[in-house]
Amino acid sequence: MDIFKNTIHYKRFMIPYRIYGAGKTCLLCINGAQMTMGTWALFIKRFSKKYRVVLFDFPQQGMGDILSKPFSVTFDEQLECIAQVVNQLTDCDSLYTVSTSWGAVLAMAYSARYPDQIDKQIMGSLAIGTNKELDKITRQGMNFCEQKEISKIGSLIAGSLGEEAPDILKRQIVQQFKTISPQHMEAFYHHADFILKAQVEDLADLSKVITPTLLVYGEKDKFCSLNDAYYLQEHLKNVHLEVVKGVGHFLAHENRSIMDLCDEFYTKPYTQCSHKTLLREAF
Repeated sequence: MDIFKNTIHYKRFMIPYRIYGAGKTCLLCINGAQMTMGTWALFIKRFSKKYRVVLFDFPQQGMGDILSKPFSVTFDEQLECIAQVVNQLTDCDSLYTVSTSWGAVLAMAYSARYPDQIDKQIMGSLAIGTNKELDKITRQGMNFCEQKEISKIGSLIAGSLGEEAPDILKRQIVQQFKTISPQHMEAFYHHADFILKAQVEDLADLSKVITPTLLVYGEKDKFCSLNDAYYLQEHLKNVHLEVVKGVGHFLAHENRSIMDLCDEFYTKPYTQCSHKTLLREAF
C-alpha cells in the first residue's frame, strides 16, 4: 500500500497528515474531539484499495501541535485546518468525506462554506446541540480539569459510553487522558466550554449544504438525540438517514458492518437522496 506522510505548518499550528492508497478519489476523514488519525484504521483497511484515504490530526489532537499561545483552536481555525489539508489534494478527481461526532459538526460547516468542494459526505453521531447527558459529562470533565484531576476525565468519558462500546476503546480513552499534554488539555478545556454553548445552526448555514449526505446514528447513542437526526433530515437537501439498532455513539467501532453502509453510499450513484429513514438491525 502506498503511504505518504507529511506535516503542514500553518500559522501557529502543526497539522500532520497521512495518505493511504493511490486512487483518484480522495476520502478525507475528519476527527471528532480528541480523536486521532489512529481512529480510522477500519477505514484504511476497507477503502485504501479504492480511494486515497486522507487522515490528519487537528493541532490540539494526537501528533498535532500548537506552537505558541493561545493553546486553543477556534472553530474557524479548525475549518481553516481542514482547508489546508484539502489544499494538498490537488490531483483528486473527486473528494468524499467521513466524519463523526464533533468532526461531523465541522464537516457540516465546511460543506456549507465550500459547497463545490465535497462530492459526497458521511456524518455520524452528529449532535446539533448539547443534551442532558452530554451537558452533564462535559461539565464534570471541566470540573476535573479545574481541580487538576486530569486522569479522571478518561474514566468519566469511558464510563458514560454504554455497554455497546468495546472495552478496547474505553481503555484507549482512559490511557489518552493519563498521558495528555498540558497544552492539549488546555485546548480540550476550551473546546468543552465552547460546545456547551454551540448550536449547529449557529455554526453552519444548513440551507447551503447541497452535498449528497448520509447521516448515520446509533439507536442507543447517549450523546446524540434521534430528534437531532430527524431535524437535520428535514432541513438538509440530498440527505439520507440511517438509524442503526443496538449501536451507540461510536458506530463502526461498535459494529463493523456499518462500514457496508458507507461503502454502498460511496459506490452507488447518489444524485438525489431520498428523505427517508431506514432503521436497520445491526447485522
